[in-house]
Amino acid sequence: MLLVTAKVTTNMDLETKLAFELTMDLHNKSYKDALELGALSIISDVDPEKASELRIRKMEQMLAEERQALANYKLIKKVTKPEVKKQDEEINKLEQYREEKYQSNVEALKRQAKNNRFQWDTLQTLFRFKNRFETEDYIKGRLKADGFM
Repeated sequence: MLLVTAKVTTNMDLETKLAFELTMDLHNKSYKDALELGALSIISDVDPEKASELRIRKMEQMLAEERQALANYKLIKKVTKPEVKKQDEEINKLEQYREEKYQSNVEALKRQAKNNRFQWDTLQTLFRFKNRFETEDYIKGRLKADGFM
């Protein structure tokens, strides 16, 4: 259900218009809201049943829009969840792989640290890092944490 709107152009008492604009921060209503509320109030005086129907229709439209927004949020959440889970799994596998490589090469790494002769290119490839900085940070950090540097 889509509410159709129509453009209305009218004149208004200047003082009333200024007072409305000065209090907009307090009442948070637009001219459209004010016009519709005023029109509904007048309709309510002469045909309360029709005014009630119009208010219900407007509320149903707002509810339908909120339901659509909720469906969109759920869809986005459903689509992004597997991607995040997959990324987490890949990170965990990479961390596990690096831990295994560190443990199996710790003696060679200790020797390289003792002689201050690291083979950064080889280590970068072995530990699957993107650059030398990451490799050096990881290796030196682990060796220091384990008390080997």
